[in-house]
Amino acid sequence: MQLGQFKRIGRGKGKGNLAKGGRRLSGDETWASLAPFYDRLFPPRRPQLDFIGAVVSRMHHPARRLLDVGCATGGYSLALAEAGFAVTGVDLAPEMIRVARVKAAGLAKSRPELPKPRFLTLDMTDLQGLPQREAVPFEAVICLGNTLSSLLSAAELGTALGEMARVLGVGGKAILQVVNYDRLEAAGEMRLPPITLPARPPEHPELVFRRLYLQRADGLMNFVTILQETGAALEVFRSESVLRPITQDELAAVARLAFHGAIEVYGDFLFSPWTEASPATVVVATREE
Repeated sequence: MQLGQFKRIGRGKGKGNLAKGGRRLSGDETWASLAPFYDRLFPPRRPQLDFIGAVVSRMHHPARRLLDVGCATGGYSLALAEAGFAVTGVDLAPEMIRVARVKAAGLAKSRPELPKPRFLTLDMTDLQGLPQREAVPFEAVICLGNTLSSLLSAAELGTALGEMARVLGVGGKAILQVVNYDRLEAAGEMRLPPITLPARPPEHPELVFRRLYLQRADGLMNFVTILQETGAALEVFRSESVLRPITQDELAAVARLAFHGAIEVYGDFLFSPWTEASPATVVVATREE
């Protein structure tokens, strides 16, 4: 699975999260618990970066100003900044943004010649203040991982894509990616391959991260995540949140309405044609008048 299973930037709806011992966590507590592990679990991937580079290089005026919606700890934002993009990252989780800003400060110190990425705590259904200060809109927007699925209604999805279109200049590109829910709905549930984090002796044992999607009677899905020590019952992190499955047809249709331009649909970040068996749904939308 691609980056972003934890990049939740919605309005905090759902069943909530339980800490070890049964205490219910708030959204901020949940992300604060996950942030120390996030970069090891979901580092920036070369196929995603190459895909972004290929899409923006085909524009009439190759993009330099880019918005990363659901940026989490800023992995992709910083990788794109190192490639010369002027990046703004937004996420609703304050702890994720705090970590991203620390990393951005380190990049600015080591590579002062690069544009310094900026990170803002914002809801993707209300990108208030963007573009910030300057009147020039963004030339590209990315929303990777499963971020959009944290929006629990079609209306919220339309609002979020409308906000992305608002801050994107004419001719700009938006890259949107979610889980391939068409495949998931046919199966009823899906267990993603576990991610193992190697031990870092002596303090940190080997950890395994597990993810499970389960269909609900109301059409939504429970997304269960567990981070635990290998071979032990001790859970470092556990959450159960509610996501809304977004089919390929819906995402393409709403993107077409929001951006008013051409829509391309792929099944991965290698430009493979989309099928019901594809690992992901990737939509590239062009902003027109």
